[in-house]
Amino acid sequence: MLYVYDTKSNKEIVRTFGLRLTFSNDGEAFIVYRGGFSYSFWKRTEQGFFSEFIKTIKSAALRVDFVPESNSMLVIFDEESRAIQIYDTEKDTFKTIFANPCFTAQSYFVVSDSLLAYPTERRVNSKVEKIMMVYNFKGQYPEIELPGIEVNLV
Repeated sequence: MLYVYDTKSNKEIVRTFGLRLTFSNDGEAFIVYRGGFSYSFWKRTEQGFFSEFIKTIKSAALRVDFVPESNSMLVIFDEESRAIQIYDTEKDTFKTIFANPCFTAQSYFVVSDSLLAYPTERRVNSKVEKIMMVYNFKGQYPEIELPGIEVNLV
């Protein structure tokens, strides 16, 4: 059981089953990871409480994150379609931003509202080099390659 408290009023505002909560940057919405492929989406009502807005985000979601600085756009690693998608919860629309990723659901980072970083390899003079690729998913092109995969993205 997960509990969310408002520290200002010292009141419980949500009680739900789940393993992990991920809040949007502004705290107006959150994602509940229930286990397996199950995620739900909650947002704050006009009364200041949270309500479950979407019971099941996707049937085969391996990972769900907020687009930075958004409380309604989600980044979903969809195992079923083997793609990373943006889900607009207000319009109820999905857009594939990366088809057939060469990395796992646990290994990528959502850097900004247009950038994704993931570890990969490249061949240079018959040697394999590990790099961190920063990919612009809005423009659909690699932005920069950083040497090594232990790069701290802040």
